Amino acid sequence: MIGYFLTLATASALSPGTAELTFDGETTSHHIAACSLEAQDAMPPRLLIQDTDVTLNVSRVDHMQVISVIRNNANWSATRMFIGGQWLDGGQPSEPIVSEWGDMIRVQATLTTTSGPGEKPVTLIANCRG
Repeated sequence: MIGYFLTLATASALSPGTAELTFDGETTSHHIAACSLEAQDAMPPRLLIQDTDVTLNVSRVDHMQVISVIRNNANWSATRMFIGGQWLDGGQPSEPIVSEWGDMIRVQATLTTTSGPGEKPVTLIANCRG
């Protein structure tokens, strides 16, 4: 419950056009490069962060959610598919990556990479207003 209130406090403290990313236990703040809440020009709804040390892309449509984080020359990602009335990760039941999609975007997932073993947790709260 305390984590929930801390998340609410963090979300309300975010300036429009900024995001707070927690990747592998390290929390950083970023300016949002692009945020489209609806599909535009054949592109799905998406959130993009491009900084010198990290690139993040979150995309979503009714049947799929994708997150990709490029950091330290490694691409970490996760995908969820909505099939048969449930979200799946590699064919196994799972939670969706995106829990809120609107002026505020909330994301939580465990990412994997093809460049090595291991998993990294990621959470993101973004304020797309402005």
